[in-house]
Amino acid sequence: DGKHFEQTLRIEGELRLRGETIKVKSYNVRDRSWGKLRPEEPMALPPTSWTTGVFNDGLSFNCNIFDHRSGNPDNGTAFDIPDERALNTGWIWRNDRVLRIVHATKKVRREPGSHIVQEMHLDMTDESGQHLRLRGRLVSSSPWCTWPNVKMVISLMRWESDDGLVGYGDCQEPIWTDYSRAFRKR
Repeated sequence: DGKHFEQTLRIEGELRLRGETIKVKSYNVRDRSWGKLRPEEPMALPPTSWTTGVFNDGLSFNCNIFDHRSGNPDNGTAFDIPDERALNTGWIWRNDRVLRIVHATKKVRREPGSHIVQEMHLDMTDESGQHLRLRGRLVSSSPWCTWPNVKMVISLMRWESDDGLVGYGDCQEPIWTDYSRAFRKR
């Protein structure tokens, strides 16, 4: 809609901190929104993952996907999203081409009581028919205070592909209030 973009970055240089020079050579996916609505009414949605990963100059991804019943049995029927509707949007950068993700499944294991992702399996298919199968494990996590109708967590994930590539990226997760309340009751 022209109000949001994402971009894979390669960062190289030096950071000077308290007299120490630290060499930096890294990747990241950044995003930026202009004028996107941030509704604050309660939303009856399961957890959503805005998930990124960068492996090298030729492979990165961004996948925005709901938890769905087959991938997270804690959801319960009130937040059951059919598997074919769990994918919101996404792309894979593969060898100088941006390819739209047309199908994805997510299986997630969360820390009991906190909702923080400990491990995630993503299986994505792009518009060319190629698959990217990944296992992500939590490296670090932090609460992220954004809006009053949602609990946010931002995590650093270590991703490993089926063919042995290793990359890192964000897993930003809104846990909507309706889900938190239902989860607490269980």
